[in-house]
Amino acid sequence: MWNLINHSARLLFPLFLLAIASSCPPAQSLVECDHENDCLDDNQYCRLTPDTDLDGLCDEKCTVQIGDHSAQSACNWDTDCDSQDCDNDTADASCTCVGGGTGGTGGSAGTGGSGGGGPSCTCPGPDCVEFSDEQFGLNDWTSQVVAKSGTNDYDVDQRSDDGNPRPYRFVSHILGENSSIWVAHEKPDASYEPGSDGAIESIHYSVDGKALATSRQASLKALAKQDGQWFWTTNLVLIDEDGWVAKNWTDDQLEPFSGGALNLEDGTPITFGFYTGASHTVGVPEVTRNTGVDNWRVVICKQPEIP
Repeated sequence: MWNLINHSARLLFPLFLLAIASSCPPAQSLVECDHENDCLDDNQYCRLTPDTDLDGLCDEKCTVQIGDHSAQSACNWDTDCDSQDCDNDTADASCTCVGGGTGGTGGSAGTGGSGGGGPSCTCPGPDCVEFSDEQFGLNDWTSQVVAKSGTNDYDVDQRSDDGNPRPYRFVSHILGENSSIWVAHEKPDASYEPGSDGAIESIHYSVDGKALATSRQASLKALAKQDGQWFWTTNLVLIDEDGWVAKNWTDDQLEPFSGGALNLEDGTPITFGFYTGASHTVGVPEVTRNTGVDNWRVVICKQPEIP
């Protein structure tokens, strides 16, 4: 399934922006046409030109590259694209005619064509929502201990002295001998409800972490919470000499902390964030493990609607 700010979450096209490029030769003729069959050359199509005295012109077909997939640009109507295969990982729907078409029976032409001197068949892109934070204001996050043993405590702060490069969330874990702690950091407005916002196809997490105490290490995981149940990913162990470390997770790496399973189809709201953790065995009565977290981001892509 996983193939992973406020509630004004914006549609995310920059992250998975479809790279559209075209290579179209110049028009080889000015043959007038009313229909595709009027063009004698198989490499041409009838480009409608309603703003001229001509009904249409035979223009060259071109291949429009859409990510790793392509489609011919010969189209006047959306129905001309029904046979095109939108074989990508983010949408399973018929491609549509966009560009300079005039619309008509069977569909209407879109806008923002992809070049080639005429309308183009193009595949739909992913429909995604992003939550992110690069400032980590203290009032934008909540924290609580979700697992612990022995003697422990924690503290949080917003720091800007050693970010990557921005302000970051500073988490201090204070541990006695034979102790451990896991702290959940939630962003309350980073919430997505599959039941009302749309079934989830994939979730992508990314975050930068750093162990800030000399000769110490700490841990970082991605977080999801639904119906009071905690979920977390595999652990990123942070060691101070590594500096800032970038980490990515996907939803297939989420595991329940205490049971249950995420409902990505029609479930209740899911809140996102991250976990920090640390442990101490023996040697000194008390240690402090400091962790920095920066450039936190979660991208939720919806399942395509069945046309």
